[in-house]
Amino acid sequence: RLGGLLAARLGANSFEQPKGGAVNLAEYAGFYDPAPWDRETVVVPWAGGLAVVTASDSDPADNLTRLKPLGGDQFRVMHKSGEERDIVSFIRDSDSNITHMSRYGQFTPFKRPLD
Repeated sequence: RLGGLLAARLGANSFEQPKGGAVNLAEYAGFYDPAPWDRETVVVPWAGGLAVVTASDSDPADNLTRLKPLGGDQFRVMHKSGEERDIVSFIRDSDSNITHMSRYGQFTPFKRPLD
């Protein structure tokens, strides 16, 4: 499974940064807990954007979700075909720390950084 993830990353086209300036992708990286709907997922910087990976999937490379940065803590979900889909937003607390990821109106709590 790890080999499939590495191959997917090496073959990924990079996203351009939004017009408002470069996005610090490392801020969003970490483990998120979508329970009870799914298993723990990890968000990682990936070819100029982010990828959401559920490592326990039978084929995590095939099931990863790529996120194209839009700026302002918002990312566009990109289908493998290149089709632009819905928007994922990251929610911050009053100290500007990421606390949740929001997609389809569901809030997925941030658990811990990648360290």
